[in-house]
Amino acid sequence: MPLKQHLTYANVMATVAVFVALGGSSYAAVKITGKQVANSSLTGRDVKNSSLTSADVKNRSLRAVDFKPGQLPAGATGPQGPQGPQGNPGAPGSARAYGEVVIDSSGNFALAPGTTKGVVGITQGGGGNSAACSQLDPSIDASTAIAIATPNLRTGTTTAFNTQIEDVRPHGYCSGSESSTVEFVTTTTDSPGGAVKRAFMFAVM
Repeated sequence: MPLKQHLTYANVMATVAVFVALGGSSYAAVKITGKQVANSSLTGRDVKNSSLTSADVKNRSLRAVDFKPGQLPAGATGPQGPQGPQGNPGAPGSARAYGEVVIDSSGNFALAPGTTKGVVGITQGGGGNSAACSQLDPSIDASTAIAIATPNLRTGTTTAFNTQIEDVRPHGYCSGSESSTVEFVTTTTDSPGGAVKRAFMFAVM
């Protein structure tokens, strides 16, 4: 009987399947080159983790932006650059006079050295009261000035937070012209109105 009489569709498909099965190992051994891969077609999911090594990366082809921050070691410190131009001077302060008042070893008000502007001196108010008489430079009219004061925290926070300071006008304890002297009276909240000398800072605007 002629051979072609025994060929059927099933026989042909079975023969093709055998060739595909036998040729599978040969097909897997085929090497794929870059020319066979379309540009921009591969993604990170197509590459097995930890499969690429330094030998797979072209020398000097990576850039600093390809690495996470902190992965690359910092370079050596470069030489110091030239000094920039001097900035504009700041605006002068608006206070015409100021000072830091402390209590000296004798228990009297005193000005801390190097902390004053526009202040000639300070004296004690009469009558044993806790009044500090701040004598200003003659160019400053104390009678029309605004005086402010705050507890001096640099002398100890245990006594500063309960200190009260009052700018007294007209003067109650300081003798002399009110146009050149500012009177500050310090008391304590522990004994309201009590004559207690406490350190403070003041400014005259």
